[in-house]
Amino acid sequence: MTGFESVPKVAEEAYPGFRATGFFRAIMMAVLVGAGFYVLAVAAVAYVAPWQGLIGKRFATAIAFEQALGARWPVRLIVIMALFGLFQCFNGNFVASSRLLFAYGRRRSIPPRFGEVHEKFQTPSVAILAIMAGTLAGLARIPRALLARGMDRIRRLDRSRYRPACPEVACQIT
Repeated sequence: MTGFESVPKVAEEAYPGFRATGFFRAIMMAVLVGAGFYVLAVAAVAYVAPWQGLIGKRFATAIAFEQALGARWPVRLIVIMALFGLFQCFNGNFVASSRLLFAYGRRRSIPPRFGEVHEKFQTPSVAILAIMAGTLAGLARIPRALLARGMDRIRRLDRSRYRPACPEVACQIT
């Protein structure tokens, strides 16, 4: 569960008339909505399929809905929702980390340029650009062999749809 811990990081950007009790309410609502979602997801899976039939299976939630509805579209929908969850987590961490750099810049713990606000957009643009550059640099460092190995693993799941990403010798990671 993520999101509730981001409230204090962006608290400075709140409306000036926003009372302190509003922050507590925002954090509690995020926790309750998140917990409610997880309870609802577990209850839905428990309702559509007996748990004994899902033991030891990978991606049990998707299998449960596929068996219950007799269709593949729920599996695709669940995968799409999982991807949105990853994007949401990335977005929340991006906002939190850029605001953290912004706060450090304002305190002059790091160069004060990170604590500047863009005149037109009223955002910590230098901190945002720094986090973006760090993210892109991190993505560029993913080894090609690791990606190729992942593609080969996908290929093994369904040999008819995928071909090897690289020769066996090149995919070995030492």
